[in-house]
Amino acid sequence: MRSLKNLTYSLLLLALLSGAACAQELQNPPISDERPLLLSELAAELQQQAAGTPQLQAVAAQVAGAIQSIPSQGAAAPIVLSGQQRQQLAGLVQAAIQGDPAALAALDRFPGVDMPTVGKALQAELAQLPPAQDSAAPRPASVVEQLGIPVANQTAPTTTLKHLGLGIFRGDVYDAEKVKLYPDSKRLAEVLNRLSLNGTGWVGYKGRYVRSPRGLLELLAADGHSVEAYDHRSIANFSGLYYKAPGSAELRSVAAPVWLDTRVAVPGKDRTMLVPATHSEMIFSIRGPVVNADVAFFLAIDHKTSFRPTAWKRPSWTGSKKLRRFKGREALRAASAAAWVRRELTEASAENNLAALQSGPYGQLGVCNDATALVEARMGVEATHWPLVRQRNVMASDDELLKVSDRIPYDTDAATTPGLERVIHSIPFEPGQVPDLYPRLAEDLDLVAAQLKREQATVRAKRQQQELPSEMQLGLEDRILQSNR
Repeated sequence: MRSLKNLTYSLLLLALLSGAACAQELQNPPISDERPLLLSELAAELQQQAAGTPQLQAVAAQVAGAIQSIPSQGAAAPIVLSGQQRQQLAGLVQAAIQGDPAALAALDRFPGVDMPTVGKALQAELAQLPPAQDSAAPRPASVVEQLGIPVANQTAPTTTLKHLGLGIFRGDVYDAEKVKLYPDSKRLAEVLNRLSLNGTGWVGYKGRYVRSPRGLLELLAADGHSVEAYDHRSIANFSGLYYKAPGSAELRSVAAPVWLDTRVAVPGKDRTMLVPATHSEMIFSIRGPVVNADVAFFLAIDHKTSFRPTAWKRPSWTGSKKLRRFKGREALRAASAAAWVRRELTEASAENNLAALQSGPYGQLGVCNDATALVEARMGVEATHWPLVRQRNVMASDDELLKVSDRIPYDTDAATTPGLERVIHSIPFEPGQVPDLYPRLAEDLDLVAAQLKREQATVRAKRQQQELPSEMQLGLEDRILQSNR
């Protein structure tokens, strides 16, 4: 069992941290619909084929050496980790490979970090930031272009998985149906991104010209297109791992969530609730006689807050939840809010010189959840995302940005304890519907959801008690008036 655990975390960290790739690649491989493999199950598979071989030993050696040099914002660090924390993680891995039970137990909750710890790392890095130079940004050139959809002569992407060894592959898998829309989705994203930032360019559609994302979508809506936006949640798939067993023609996805500590006490248990790091995005879906496209808006580990074409096939282990839908004018408001968030966060990055950080703007500006929550806060909608990690002193570079940002929590602040409702909404599974891959999460979610119901019932009961005397008083006053007539 100990060797299986050693191998499990070595494989996970190898794939997440080293990013190593061998020459072998697979293009458009068939993906199995079988239940995803857990890391422990993958380890058991590999033990049968490679136990005691130099290949397996090389995996452990590669992991120990790779962790020291990983960038903070690489795929292994979706939330910023300090250099000291990376060193500690490297030590844990080395100790686990040597069979240290304590190290194995710590990695079993990988990384199990809470948001105040993340906040300390972010602020420590921000304190070393050189000030930005006072220089006016060049004014973007005036561009007048046509929308250019449908796109002609543009090929859609193909799934390419890189072989990491021992049948383990890594990469993005594209959905065969969604990828048909990719060329037009990519072009629409490019146009929306430019219109979000420049105040001089124009985009034409059927003889009319607009200069904002909302204006473009209004033109499409007036021409018979449906425009819808929705807040989508899933488990973040930072690993992109797949496994091809010997003799098999298909690949199975490997469930490798990154676990975070909410600091929420699980009712009746001596533990806090760990949840997988989640991904959220605002997806804009346009359907009509000319434009058929899906674009997602979020802040990614490439440090950009932007509209992006979406055609990926999410493994079943990541879940899927559409929390809010905006249609008609509300969808147009969402597009306007997203453009504002893109512009404000881009300017905040420049104002704070965040590109000079070793880890870049990601984390300081927030993560995917922050960008989506800011869109909804700009619209006046209550935030239901967790975690939200943007730093308030970075948001303070602009008064209007700070005003909107202050409407939603700062989870890296030690004084902020996430409410049960936000934690529940962040998980892309409903209570009672968590897959058997996550038995502890299923138990904790049921317990926390039940606690939330009890708290809501208590609030309703108190409200009724407060309202009842006034209603009785009104009835009494009515009777007095009637008797005095």
